[in-house]
Amino acid sequence: MRWYARVTVAGVATDPTEAQLAYLMTKLRSVARDKVMQTLTLAWEINELSLADAATKAVSRAEKMLTEAGLPARVVDVRVGDEDTSTEIDDLLGYAEIAVVLGVSRQRAAQLAKKHKDFPSPVAALAGRPLFAPASIARFAERWERKTGRPPVA
Repeated sequence: MRWYARVTVAGVATDPTEAQLAYLMTKLRSVARDKVMQTLTLAWEINELSLADAATKAVSRAEKMLTEAGLPARVVDVRVGDEDTSTEIDDLLGYAEIAVVLGVSRQRAAQLAKKHKDFPSPVAALAGRPLFAPASIARFAERWERKTGRPPVA
């Protein structure tokens, strides 16, 4: 199964050199640097049978790549999922955007998010409001069986 891994490492006190970044970019989908927190976030795809195996492989691969690149760092966060969670914050969808995609009101989008068993989980929150990956909302929209009118009174 294909898994998407995002590993954050801390202890990167100095900016990686162009050669170090070039080396990492040949092995990864993306590399993001947070100068304030002194972290690097590495993202790539992993093929493993289980989530546990994918997470284990993500950590060992990150440690090996950083050693080979000459960047001493320690893993502080690992996120592995079956969908790409490396979406940029500008690309995330709130209830208003989901409403447009689904052709419903913002209130109905929020209701679906809270009550529909197949609705995707949020990938982030901003000011206490959940944000969703566009790809997961698109998949939900394809599978969602929309029913018009009010449900029958029992």
